[in-house]
Amino acid sequence: MQACQPCFSNDFGGEPCDDFVVMVERSGGTAVFTWTPVEGAEWYIFSVVDASGGLVMDSPRLIEGATTHTYIFNPADLPRGPFTAFVSAGTEEDDPDYVCVAEVPVSFDGDVTDTCDGITVGADIVPGAARVVVVHWTAAPSAQTYLLHVYGVAEDGGLVGIRVLTVPGDATTYHLADVFPAEYHQYTVRVGAYSEASGGGAFGDMPQGYLCDGDVSFAFEPLGPVEWGPAE
Repeated sequence: MQACQPCFSNDFGGEPCDDFVVMVERSGGTAVFTWTPVEGAEWYIFSVVDASGGLVMDSPRLIEGATTHTYIFNPADLPRGPFTAFVSAGTEEDDPDYVCVAEVPVSFDGDVTDTCDGITVGADIVPGAARVVVVHWTAAPSAQTYLLHVYGVAEDGGLVGIRVLTVPGDATTYHLADVFPAEYHQYTVRVGAYSEASGGGAFGDMPQGYLCDGDVSFAFEPLGPVEWGPAE
């Protein structure tokens, strides 16, 4: 599974197929999507759009060899709902071509999703180290686990998923090293608190019971001509 940079558009391609169905199970802000396999499909593209038809920029993924995907909604995006998740099936036999497309609605109406009071996230860049950051946050009541999302900030301001890490609920700090690729110098780290350490996702190991979250953004200094081009 990988971020789908070429798919940052609302052109999902393909036509609905009678036997191609997408289903969703949601717990708090975590949604597990599953779909029926399409004969001949070599990949699937997953994307989420908001109520106005705008693409949720960190949602597109190119998925190969699987018919399930877990997506965690950013609480800051929830006012944009209700949402629709699209899954397009495609093949590379001749030219890249879409086979089928299916969709499923995702609504947060009636949920208490904006209760993120009390968690604040910070980041300290370690001096002299090669892109090492200590992320710290205030404890969330009843948290059994925290989920850390590391995003690179693209030139257009969009977030590109880099890494997802699970941290025990009694922790309020985490050292991040070897997770910041050189092609980005700006990053965002989001820390989400959950009341259950596992039980969801394709392999039953995703946290459940969303409580609250927070994020922090930071930038590394340029590393020199190798990363940033010729010096002036």
